[in-house]
Amino acid sequence: MRLLPMTRPTDPTAPTETVASTATEYADLAASHVVKNALPPAAGVRFIRDSQLPGFALKITASGLKTWLVEARMKGQKSAKRRTLGRYPAVSPERARRLAIQELGRFAEGVDQLAEQRTRRAKAVTLGQVLEDYLASRDLKPQTVDDYKRAFRTSFEDWRHKQITAITRTMVENRHRRDSEASPARANLAMRLLRALFNFAIGKYETAEGEPLVTDNPVMRLNAVRAWNRIDRRRRLIRLHELPVWFDAVEALRQRSAPAPVVADWLEFLIFTGCRRTESLTLRWENVNLAARYFVIPDPKNRQPHELPLTDRLFEIMTRRKAQDAGTGYVFPGRGPAGHLVSEKFGLRWVRRESGIEFTAHDLRRTFATVAESLDIAGYTLKRLMNHAGTVSGDVTAGYLQIDVERLRVPMQRITDAILTAAGRRDVASKVVPLRAASS
Repeated sequence: MRLLPMTRPTDPTAPTETVASTATEYADLAASHVVKNALPPAAGVRFIRDSQLPGFALKITASGLKTWLVEARMKGQKSAKRRTLGRYPAVSPERARRLAIQELGRFAEGVDQLAEQRTRRAKAVTLGQVLEDYLASRDLKPQTVDDYKRAFRTSFEDWRHKQITAITRTMVENRHRRDSEASPARANLAMRLLRALFNFAIGKYETAEGEPLVTDNPVMRLNAVRAWNRIDRRRRLIRLHELPVWFDAVEALRQRSAPAPVVADWLEFLIFTGCRRTESLTLRWENVNLAARYFVIPDPKNRQPHELPLTDRLFEIMTRRKAQDAGTGYVFPGRGPAGHLVSEKFGLRWVRRESGIEFTAHDLRRTFATVAESLDIAGYTLKRLMNHAGTVSGDVTAGYLQIDVERLRVPMQRITDAILTAAGRRDVASKVVPLRAASS
């Protein structure tokens, strides 16, 4: 072991100090009066090295703070290591010397205690901590955060305090098999979350030597053994022949007491716009322009503001909503603290029961898209109507197209008219291109 003097180049805490402030001084630091009477420098940092134990020193700042230090170069390393032993007078000169001897002994043996502590802390990272760090590092919508936390609680709550390095491929396979018995789709969802957490951990955490703490993603076992559950994409929607009875049920709902009329208007809004559930429920009047007949979803799923025109039917709905404005600022107001409609499930259940048609809010979005496609609306226009940001790989043209709200007005009206015609709500046959039979 090679002992080094306490000089400015090895003192990262005082990079701007003068030569005078770091001049070498020697004294027997075991003598309590030496330490007690040592005066602070006028500026910078003063070091007093022990004349009996090389590498042991006292650091004094201009404010009078006295700190015990030890420094030496470990075997096999080019740079010196410095350790803080404590502050005087909390740590006496006698105890500081004992600690210095112990630390110098570790240096001589090539043992870096702080590095070992950092590695131990890194290895102690739990799955719950990874989740919190992951969520903090991502710009996620509150609903997405809630979904992730719910999936974590459902599938991995008993692993929350488990070290991430202790989670094995076999554990993952067994947990996926267990969850699949209750819900294959939710089991897949939970494992996709776990896969993301491990990918994040691989890049985030490292040992004191700078090596990745996590080098393997155990969720890859599911790929290797082909254990992912096959989940068929949902294809449910309101069929053309079902639209008359569905609209009848929605109109009957509108005649009931509050908040039924709000839910009825919201259901029609969904089928005529294809908007997502949460984005529509939280639509505010400040984002609706009745004079120019358009509205904006300012912060949708893909983070790209979504502008759509108000067709004749949508304008009627919005005008009615405005006339019944409850002052909450939301187009579809609710009675709860959120200010907007939240508990719309009773309305969906009522319409399902009255119409005999099983559907969800997302099925109405799928109905809108299917009708649009049946009208041979251009692919790029349909993407814009649905606010789908993704494009086909290699499709450079899509990146240049900017379709404004006015260019969407005609196709949007065609979709509205086609839905109303199929539902028998008004005679607009002369204005609408007939739907292909495949849609029905």
